[in-house]
Amino acid sequence: MLKQFLVDLSNAGSLTYKGSVTLTPFAELNAGEQTINSHAGECGESSLMKNMRSYVELGPSFGLDAPNYPRVRSMPDGSFLLTWQQSDTDGDANGMDVYYALSPDGIAWENKGMLFQRVRGYSTPNGSNTKVYSNGNSVVLANGYVCAVASFRAFSYYGKPESQLYNGIELKRSADNGNTWTTTAKVIHRGPNWEAHLIQKRNGRLECYFSESHPLISSSNSGTAMVYSDNNGSTWYPSLGSSPWSSYSPVHAIRHNWPADSAYPERYTDQMPVLIQLNGSDQLTGVFETVKSYDSSTNRVSFNISQSWSPMDGNWPDLSDGPDGWRGTGGEVYTIDPNYYNPSIASSGTAPYIIQFPSGETVVSYSNGRQYAMMGDETARNYSAAFRLFDEGGCSWGGLDVCGSHEMMAAVRLGRGGDDNTSNPPVIGLVRYALNHSITATGRTVKADGVNTEWASTDEALFVGSKSQAQATLRCSSDSDNLFFLVEVFDQSLSPSDYVYLDLSAPASSLGSSARRIKLNKDGLVSSSRYSGSSWVTDSGLGITASSAVADGQGWLAEVCVPRTALNVTGGEITVNLTLYESSVSVSDAMRDASPSKWIKIKTL
Repeated sequence: MLKQFLVDLSNAGSLTYKGSVTLTPFAELNAGEQTINSHAGECGESSLMKNMRSYVELGPSFGLDAPNYPRVRSMPDGSFLLTWQQSDTDGDANGMDVYYALSPDGIAWENKGMLFQRVRGYSTPNGSNTKVYSNGNSVVLANGYVCAVASFRAFSYYGKPESQLYNGIELKRSADNGNTWTTTAKVIHRGPNWEAHLIQKRNGRLECYFSESHPLISSSNSGTAMVYSDNNGSTWYPSLGSSPWSSYSPVHAIRHNWPADSAYPERYTDQMPVLIQLNGSDQLTGVFETVKSYDSSTNRVSFNISQSWSPMDGNWPDLSDGPDGWRGTGGEVYTIDPNYYNPSIASSGTAPYIIQFPSGETVVSYSNGRQYAMMGDETARNYSAAFRLFDEGGCSWGGLDVCGSHEMMAAVRLGRGGDDNTSNPPVIGLVRYALNHSITATGRTVKADGVNTEWASTDEALFVGSKSQAQATLRCSSDSDNLFFLVEVFDQSLSPSDYVYLDLSAPASSLGSSARRIKLNKDGLVSSSRYSGSSWVTDSGLGITASSAVADGQGWLAEVCVPRTALNVTGGEITVNLTLYESSVSVSDAMRDASPSKWIKIKTL
């Protein structure tokens, strides 16, 4: 192909390529082999950035009527599964049926209808009843199959000592990324419960955790219990009994007494469980909704978010129905040991969720009026300050899932003022977040001509794009003489007034004389500057050059060449910040704040 260039002689060091180029979305980058816990010890420097283009709301026009408890899951083929419960005409916010939807990309969704559908004429000892479903959830197994579970209950026969056989958990399976499901559901637990959550350990064991509501133990809350399967969900243990409460009991994995109250001396807490197996370890950790105070005179309960860790072998001791933290046998204290239990990682909140990226970073989300998240380290113990996952209020029952190596999908119920389908009904909100952390430069020599064919999807990349439809990615390569940067800007409304600042510095707590600012737009290099000690000063003598190209229907790119002589590369590292200005909405969007101490490291230069 003949390469055509237009040289702007008024701007030395700038070259505009007038051929055909294609940009690579962030979701397709960082595609190299992932090293587990590659960022151990530096997770505190990592951050999440919202991908505003990915934001979706599903509401009445999608067929939703008072949706609750959304859970999203990434499928083996790259598509997505969403489950939620609805009350519909029977009007119970706890759910009557569990629905599901599928999406090829997390943006365009198809409502597939009911996954677990209520059954009328359900015979119970108190007469004809309705069997209803809540809290649909799913997991992708190592063999590629998908298992989905839901809590079922007899609508008017719940929480009674004799009701065990008529409440429980059912499971369905899919062998084709959620497109079709087994017709007959399998009962894997019997007894009143809520909020079942599935994980599969790396040894193959499938475990289902749930909030137990054992009426003979506590009259209501009984902490978190668990059942398990060693054959991908075909058979489950402990084996189901045939009579209420006498011949079957699940594993009581995590539980603590409620705050002291004489009216309910045997209630337990640590419920609404979500668990993961930590990277490179057999150990499990989970987050729970935990009662921190209870006023019996007003029946008012306050919650926080607690966290517990299993023994290193990943096997929970079966806690007896007795004092806090005692094992079922032997009497050793377990869960009250602070090495294995943190009673409050968030001092106020409900409905937690936890995930872990391959590189080590953990993320915990929870509801507290709005939906919040905290980033943790590879041990899921040291957390950063909480930030909002969704900006608006009325958030509840959110879920997360890792999709790819450097993205997560968040789903939440947005209340909008009511549980019923009023003029402002609840909706489900979904959005992706990009993981930004230190990256490693690729060793290659780049011809900075505005043609991006030398670059690969296996290059490590950074992302900015949280405030408008405009977004950008950054990659870096280097050789013995130069550093090369590829900036790709996705923008639906190109303007000469749009620009990008690429800021470079030696690792430092403040700007120094070696800091450089490169301003780019769709026509190439606008200016290169050095920091003078108090301001940025244009300096064309730095030898920095750039070439640009417009990608039809996508945006534009710029390739930048920075001589090593123009930078102070210390220990093979620099720090970088990328700021994107979108003129159509007058918004400036930066990966990090202005302080170089917060900028992102690029290594192995």
